Amino acid sequence: MRDPLPRVQRGLAAALRDRRTQLSAAAFVLTALACYLYVLVGNINNYDNIVCTPEGYGTGLRSGRWMLTLLGDTVGHAMGNFNLPLFNGLLGLVFLGLACQFLWRALHLQKPWQCAVLTAITAAWPAAASAMLFSFTVHYYLFAVLLAAVAVWMTDRRGWGWFVGAVALLFLVTLFGNMISWSMGVNSTAAYAAENGDMPAIFAKRWAKNDMPIGSALTSGIVASVVCILGIIIELLSPDSSLFWSFFALNLVMLLLSYAPVFPAFLRLREIDPDSERPFRVPGGRGMLRVLAYVPMALILISIFFTAVPLSFDTDTLSYYLPITIGSILSIVIGEILIAARARRHHS
Repeated sequence: MRDPLPRVQRGLAAALRDRRTQLSAAAFVLTALACYLYVLVGNINNYDNIVCTPEGYGTGLRSGRWMLTLLGDTVGHAMGNFNLPLFNGLLGLVFLGLACQFLWRALHLQKPWQCAVLTAITAAWPAAASAMLFSFTVHYYLFAVLLAAVAVWMTDRRGWGWFVGAVALLFLVTLFGNMISWSMGVNSTAAYAAENGDMPAIFAKRWAKNDMPIGSALTSGIVASVVCILGIIIELLSPDSSLFWSFFALNLVMLLLSYAPVFPAFLRLREIDPDSERPFRVPGGRGMLRVLAYVPMALILISIFFTAVPLSFDTDTLSYYLPITIGSILSIVIGEILIAARARRHHS
């Protein structure tokens, strides 16, 4: 049996001599330094920082981040509890840089400048930038990105079907873990709101064993299951109908709309309560803070507009957009009525 190592060495040497590899690597280094130098040498005290959570890995199991808890426990037993943004950040950037090399190869880009542009865009992509803010766990997240890029690159290569399947399965696990963690965070918020009387009491029910918001989880699961079943029924009754995707877009509109008030609320809190101690204080003067708040808020509102408002009035366009538009208006009106009823009951 022939030794495959010389072949691998020759392939690696050829890749390193490739002008596309060299230029894309340079673009990645320059973009990464421009975007993340402060994160690497600074220390942002968010809820995944040892300053705020001595356990070492954020809220852990309470938010459904079971894999994060397992990794944190393993590292803690092996090396103790530490926070090294430079180490974790550089390791995460190595994973992201390797992912970029696989991406431009998967897309069969031939010109070096195209590879460099794709690499720079990927390095500065908002999802990667937001992951870099969590220096405790960024290398875990970006390693999953590397696995996904390797899977894409190897889909058109022969003899690696088992490897692609394994990588795809691992990536699927990360997707489920991400969905579970985010849903548990939302469930905790709903439980707090229910305990305050702002939502039905079913959302406040917790599991006595570990205080998890089981009522919110069950309610969310039931609602999601009903929506999926309705989607199947709609597809069977009317294959050409876009009603299910209209419901999906309505959910997106409501999600984006819930984020819009966060930015003016931030500006208001900075104005009326600037001296309260917080884990992280956003730097900048009044003008810079307004830019940081109004730009994402404007992007959210623009996204909502193009998702929910029909720009033409032909039959096909109206049949798709009107359920979203009417559903959005009804959801807002019903929500305001419930809030007003809650406020009236609270004052009485």
